Amino acid sequence: MQMDGYATSEGMCRYTTKILHAKPMSWRKYRMFHGMGLRAGENGSKEGYFTFNKRSGRIAWVSKDAFEDMYKGIDDSVD
Repeated sequence: MQMDGYATSEGMCRYTTKILHAKPMSWRKYRMFHGMGLRAGENGSKEGYFTFNKRSGRIAWVSKDAFEDMYKGIDDSVD
């Protein structure tokens, strides 16, 4: 990736921004978790992840492609 003529990864270290707990969940199941049905035209079978940020208490659903692009597993433990 180029930014103003410099390779943005050159000479830089990688950092983790947060630890997220997640498990695979379809969009339909996520909507049901919130007590809502699908809206007209929505694809309920779309694959994704139910996520929980323990620090902020925020829950969210992230599509499978986006999740797997942004996050890497750090262990296989469940707590």
